[in-house]
Amino acid sequence: TQNEVWFVGGKGKTQKSVDESLPCLSLEQIQSAFNSICGYSVHSHQQELEKGYLTLFGGHRAGFCGTAVVKDGKVCSLRNVSSINLRIARSIPGAADELFDKCFTEGFCPTIIAGAPLSGKTTLLRDCVRRLAENHKVAAVDERGEIGGVYRGERYCDLGVMCDLLDGYPKGQGIETALRVLSPDIIVFDEAGSEEECRAVCQGLCSGVKFLTTVHAGSPQELAARGQIRMLLRTGAFKKVALLEGREPGKIKAVYSPEEILNGQTTWRGNDNSGGNDYGTDAAYKGEKQA
Repeated sequence: TQNEVWFVGGKGKTQKSVDESLPCLSLEQIQSAFNSICGYSVHSHQQELEKGYLTLFGGHRAGFCGTAVVKDGKVCSLRNVSSINLRIARSIPGAADELFDKCFTEGFCPTIIAGAPLSGKTTLLRDCVRRLAENHKVAAVDERGEIGGVYRGERYCDLGVMCDLLDGYPKGQGIETALRVLSPDIIVFDEAGSEEECRAVCQGLCSGVKFLTTVHAGSPQELAARGQIRMLLRTGAFKKVALLEGREPGKIKAVYSPEEILNGQTTWRGNDNSGGNDYGTDAAYKGEKQA
């Protein structure tokens, strides 16, 4: 539930209070659930478990916490699983309506969708792909299987009739592959930020391909403070940055240009109940950085 924590009661019903809720699972029960999710073949899922999750039937995802097994400085496996987080993949037709109205009124415009965790970035991106693929050749690079909801090669989310899905590709390599072999009009990928991805975007600029991506950031200051995102903004591959609001998928708080983010000129330009500037002026931002 949006912005709320619920607990499972004694009869399987959800409730807001922890009182009279079901007790926490024992470590043995969690381990049993983990083994079941892995199809009782943990070793066959090592590549995904290195990243802390498994993609399930229907495109849903189970994230795991436990003790990392580290080899040569890298996590290679997981043991003593202590908690499991289930993320439900869902398609919401119409989630991209506001983004299309504010950013794509004159056709597709290369855009970064920014939002805090649980703000609905991937849900919004999925609906964008579905709509764009009605009229454009779209290549979606889906490193973690969240955009297309792929399970054992089958796609469970509607991504439109002209979408090529590169499932499981690391984003940088997926972008390069899409440029080489798919001749897309638009390349879409989720959660940008690494230097490799930025270099791949720079290469794509010379090919005439347009990009759409998401990043983790809840404010313009958070965007500007991350060097890799600043690198992405400086590529010239993006013309707009759409900042999401709250946990309602598709709700746009403000739209900025990359130059406004980079220069700290992110004075609030939307309907704000407080009547003030959410993010301050260029001078205020520079003062904050100096402090």
